[in-house]
Amino acid sequence: GTAVTYLLTRNVTKMLAVLMVDFSCALKLAIPVAVLSAMRESSGHHISVKGGRFLEAVAKADTIVFDKTGTLTYATPKVAQIVPFGGHREADMLRLAACLEEHYPHSMANAVVEEAKRRGLTHEEYHSQVQYVVAHGISSMVEGKKVIIGSAHFVFEDEGCCIPEGEQEKYDALPAAYSHLYLCIDGELAAVICIHDPLRREAREAVRALHESGFTNVVMMTGDNRHTAETVAAEVGVDAVYAEVLPEDKAAFIRQEKEKGHTVIMVGDGVNDSPALSEADAGIGEYIGQEASQKQSRTQNQQSYVTIEISQYRNNLLYPVPISVENRLVKHIADGSSDAQFRQIEKAKQVLHRTRQPDKVRPQFIKKYLPGEKGDEKGDKVKEYIDTRIQIAFMEAGF
Repeated sequence: GTAVTYLLTRNVTKMLAVLMVDFSCALKLAIPVAVLSAMRESSGHHISVKGGRFLEAVAKADTIVFDKTGTLTYATPKVAQIVPFGGHREADMLRLAACLEEHYPHSMANAVVEEAKRRGLTHEEYHSQVQYVVAHGISSMVEGKKVIIGSAHFVFEDEGCCIPEGEQEKYDALPAAYSHLYLCIDGELAAVICIHDPLRREAREAVRALHESGFTNVVMMTGDNRHTAETVAAEVGVDAVYAEVLPEDKAAFIRQEKEKGHTVIMVGDGVNDSPALSEADAGIGEYIGQEASQKQSRTQNQQSYVTIEISQYRNNLLYPVPISVENRLVKHIADGSSDAQFRQIEKAKQVLHRTRQPDKVRPQFIKKYLPGEKGDEKGDKVKEYIDTRIQIAFMEAGF
């Protein structure tokens, strides 16, 4: 009927009208089956598709926007260099940075914590409540001083921190090939942590393939510094690069491109990219963010369990124990496997028992161990004695 209609009328519209009437049921079945088949095929390649309209958006797209970390790079960064400022020691700055960054499940934060662990630097929590500012950094108080760590935009523009006098040349010489984390203490730059995140081997080939498949605009947007962003952009061959941008800036850029008539895909990972992923015609989220979130959730559950067990034992002791010892034990045990936690908790109880502070409740302790000491000198001796007992207890328990 469809062919006869076209032969008699030579009218495509009438031909399609007959087609729709004759084969409406078949078409209604074929389209959703085709979409479901495509979604099923995608799942075989470890791709979860939310709905058919996103497949259509990907097919029509002419613009694609990439985040840098975790998409064009492997998201397995490592600390390459630590540049201290203001007379601070490199090890002290790394210890402080790790103390703050361990609260944030991001690949760059993990790199700082891992580097401190690799160097054998313990970072007991001696700060107050940590405040995480999305896409900016972390802020806290340490020994009465405000300590922040994050991007250049966060520390210099938002927080108004400054470079120590006479060290501008040193700051200008920071290696551009690395991403930078800026650590500031009391409004002054204390250290810059240089982080290397290797580029994916297939990144350049993937961008070339996108151009060949019809994408006219391949864009990279990152919160990283401009020098690093431009280096990566030149290596992978994107059409445009935007550096030092915030999550809302990515979303605004995508909104503008859509207003110009473009169909836009956003590729990113992590919480920071959520606004842009939602704004795009099709948002592609990498698995890395979900994996980090699940890992953080497991760690928090482990820490809660360990904290309860250790705190209950600590509170039942006749003499007090330094709270820093409890925090150190909780962190160590929660980082381990759950199978070994019961055994580790029993060891922790041994440490707590050996690290009690008898000087606070037994005056005879001072007379027996520290005869003749007075005032501040006596206090220093007591602290030194307790610190020594703590270290010995940790070593004997195998921590």
